[in-house]
Amino acid sequence: MTLSDIGCLEAVYQKESVRLNPLASQLLESSKVWPNSLDTISSAKARSVSVKFIDGAIQLELMRDEGGISRIDLLPERQVRGLIAWAVFPDHKHIAIIFSEKNNDQYHLAIISIIDGARTLVFSDERVSPTFRVCGQTLFWVQRNTAHRPFRVLAWKPGSSSREIYVENDSRYRVLLGDGNERRSVLEVRGDDASEILMIEPQPEFDAITVASMTQRNTHSNYSAALLGEECTILDSVNQTFCTFGEKTRILDFPEQFIGTRLAKLDGNELYMQGRLNGNDAVWFPSRGKEAVWTAPLAGRIIPTNATRDEVEFAVTSPVHVFQTCFGSTQGRWIHPPAIAQGLDARRLFAQSSDGTSIPITLYRSSLSSKKVAEPVVTIVYGCYGISLDAMFDPLLAAMIASGITVALCHVRGGGEYGYEWHNAARGSSKHVAIDDYLACVEFLASLCEVDADRIGVLASSAGAIVAANAVLLRPELFKAMQLVHPFLTPEIILKDESEPLTATDWIEFGDPRRDEEQILQISPLSLATRFTSSSMPKIWIRVGTNDFRAPLWSVRLWIEALTIPDDTTNPALVLQAADTGHTGHSDLDIASTDNSLAMAWLVDTLTT
Repeated sequence: MTLSDIGCLEAVYQKESVRLNPLASQLLESSKVWPNSLDTISSAKARSVSVKFIDGAIQLELMRDEGGISRIDLLPERQVRGLIAWAVFPDHKHIAIIFSEKNNDQYHLAIISIIDGARTLVFSDERVSPTFRVCGQTLFWVQRNTAHRPFRVLAWKPGSSSREIYVENDSRYRVLLGDGNERRSVLEVRGDDASEILMIEPQPEFDAITVASMTQRNTHSNYSAALLGEECTILDSVNQTFCTFGEKTRILDFPEQFIGTRLAKLDGNELYMQGRLNGNDAVWFPSRGKEAVWTAPLAGRIIPTNATRDEVEFAVTSPVHVFQTCFGSTQGRWIHPPAIAQGLDARRLFAQSSDGTSIPITLYRSSLSSKKVAEPVVTIVYGCYGISLDAMFDPLLAAMIASGITVALCHVRGGGEYGYEWHNAARGSSKHVAIDDYLACVEFLASLCEVDADRIGVLASSAGAIVAANAVLLRPELFKAMQLVHPFLTPEIILKDESEPLTATDWIEFGDPRRDEEQILQISPLSLATRFTSSSMPKIWIRVGTNDFRAPLWSVRLWIEALTIPDDTTNPALVLQAADTGHTGHSDLDIASTDNSLAMAWLVDTLTT
């Protein structure tokens, strides 16, 4: 396919969207069988002050003493697409908000004073990370550079100008704001297989801000920290150490087989640890003992929402578990365990990779399906950055499963299902291991009597496209369909350009093309596409964002141009769905649902016809 052909892809997409619209509408209607995921979670407590995004405007809502609500448009002069975060200063006269102006991943900060109902913009910053912290009267936030790398921490308080308090000059590292309280905030510096924890603390009596290092910048470390009262607890998820620093330093042991990944707090007064247990998302409350561990359903998520002395409340979800509130006793047992959505079924299988490692597969089917009936299957894969392939409930995905499409999540190495070692086994010079694992999963699924081996598809997003696209190009005969969402397909180009965000901090994941060019080319979908000659290429649907700076449209076009794809306008082999979005997709949920339903409809149509 040439670049001149690519100009025709928009017309192909428009034609396909018209053809698929009835099926997409049917999927949307079928998805309404299950309640909206957000509606099943108990509503937040009413606040006297809140900030909301309503009808394209960011509005401050004030509860009047006499009843009712008054509203103030905080940014009438700006075109706003979404509200990311907000906070009220302790003086109750200043409000900080982070917002987006376009459907992209660039965020802006505004600080607004509200005095006697009068609104005044007192400070703004145009390139920030989507998180801030208010400590006392001081606001901290992280600024990004022109390559979108978070590198500098700034501070502001009423009556003063902004000040710089920390700069990270090493391009291999990124700066993130971690936990905080009314007195201080954690600063996490993460980079090339190393990390560091610093503490930033305003000193009102001296009008100063101190920055103190809590750990050394050790290689082979991944620190996170939480503040509870005067204590600071630090977890190193690589070395699995867990220490609390305060009046006394305490080193705690983990529950058996539990792998800690991240520290957090519940309502600001109880520490818990997010982690993994038997390959699944899990939560441990250290103050309640080693038995106080609760695990999510297969490939699901579990988030603590409230706790008393005798029980803990969780929000629980998975691809086949509607968002629900579940209660656990203090011994790590369920009082009311999570309930699977009616008509759906889940189980865990294992494939053997080429080196003998067992690779988990979470299989979702309709509970009405017979194990003797071979069904089409959509495999989902990621396998990068130590991110586990856990998912929340998606009504569209559930509707697709209920329609008779099996969904298989392939938990390949490179992800974080079993902690640091699982991730480390498939990165850098070993990145090909994730591809080998995935192909082993597909071959295993094809051998099952309940799977139609001639109707296997793959769905992958972002960096997961490196795993999926390589597997398809290496073994195209295994697949009938491939859908890529905001795919990362040209590592040898993007990782060499230091003006791109995916550069120095990603070299350890994929390799440094300045010195490991052959290593990068071996896992590059672009490089493999230039050598691809098979005539058995599966059908392809690619979703891209025209404002995506992580997986830019030009890089996807290069990959498409490199492929040799049969030209069949009546049944197109490749469809490009472009939207005015960034890497994370639409902020408007209705538009996102419409686009998602069309992409899902293509998968169903391709695998069932």
